[in-house]
Amino acid sequence: PAPALTAAEMKRAATLLPDDGPASVRWNAAVMELGALVCTARTPSCEQCPVLDRCAWVAAGKPAPTYVPKGQSWAGTDRQVRGAIMHVLRHTDSPVPLPLIRERPVDLAHGTPAAFEKLYGLHAPLEQLERALNGLLADGLAEETPRGLQLPA
Repeated sequence: PAPALTAAEMKRAATLLPDDGPASVRWNAAVMELGALVCTARTPSCEQCPVLDRCAWVAAGKPAPTYVPKGQSWAGTDRQVRGAIMHVLRHTDSPVPLPLIRERPVDLAHGTPAAFEKLYGLHAPLEQLERALNGLLADGLAEETPRGLQLPA
């Protein structure tokens, strides 16, 4: 892809977005997950792609990029914290109590599930964790239930 979206690409994307608000949020989350886990810029996992048969890049013969992406700062950002929280939610089978996200438990006698290690390893301040949590909730990428935080139903 080009380094910036064209007006035509933006228009096409708008036609693909569901009209229903909740369905649109789920679609957006699914597309972001596809880009984060399968259709990555450096090492795409085309064999795992659910839309491989409709991929324009594959149909074009997987051409190399015509530019060098400048990259984006990641370490220490709210985006990194959001990603670590989403990693926890993707790898747990039930809602995650918010205290487990906001602070590393003191009693680790039983060990810490591997999904949490990425989040806890960031040593993010509480203010940053709160911004990340609030952003995920506002964007509809996570939902709060009486039992804790989870991916949208």
